[in-house]
Amino acid sequence: MAVLEQLCRNPVAVDFHLPVATLFPEVDQEYSKVIEHPMDLSTVVSNLRNGRYKDSKRLIRHVHRIFLNCKKFNLKSNRIFYNRADHLSDYFDSLLAERGLGGAGGGGGGGG
Repeated sequence: MAVLEQLCRNPVAVDFHLPVATLFPEVDQEYSKVIEHPMDLSTVVSNLRNGRYKDSKRLIRHVHRIFLNCKKFNLKSNRIFYNRADHLSDYFDSLLAERGLGGAGGGGGGGG
């Protein structure tokens, strides 16, 4: 999916490429208590390559989950990450809208 490639190339997305446990091990224990369904861009890309998405809806939900999780975890503690997630979510939705794929509104499904 070209939209996913564009999202991954966005410089702001670097902190979302790998699992929180890998990128930020110092917060992993607390993150695991707050976030029930972790998700990251490398997992989404892997799922896509391995045919785990039967349609774009689940992929879109998983990408939104990345940003929802970040916003949930960082709501009170780190506005920088919160704002990055908000920016990338809007950017992703705009890429989807350009292609007529919809997807605005976070897609539900919890955070990751």
